[in-house]
Amino acid sequence: MAEHLSDVRGWLTKADHHRRVVRLLADYSPDMTDMVCAHAQQWAEAALKAVLVHHQIYFPRTHSVAALVSLCQAFLRELEVTPADAALLDQFGEQALEPADRHELTLAQAGASVAAAERVWHVAMGQVPPATHP
Repeated sequence: MAEHLSDVRGWLTKADHHRRVVRLLADYSPDMTDMVCAHAQQWAEAALKAVLVHHQIYFPRTHSVAALVSLCQAFLRELEVTPADAALLDQFGEQALEPADRHELTLAQAGASVAAAERVWHVAMGQVPPATHP
């Protein structure tokens, strides 16, 4: 049981690190919208993986927030993450990793990514034991 909680805590710690990077970039480097979107996607991804580990649900190696949300919802009907938030995080997260001249992400898109990741984080934190929270 301790190892299981340690794994949940590990995913939440990783998610929290991405959350903190998002906050730093948004506050001190607002021109780095691509990295805000990339880390927002990673923040949500790690938070959802913590939920899956806590509920002992196997998940394949993936970086898709939409796939993780779908998997969570197949087992946890009360998980309130919208497909729209998952799609937005995946879309902007993927665009953030492409060359800058291909997809310039706006401040509004970065803000939407942060808001979506925040909603996923809030839901995930409600699904796992407080002892695992960072």
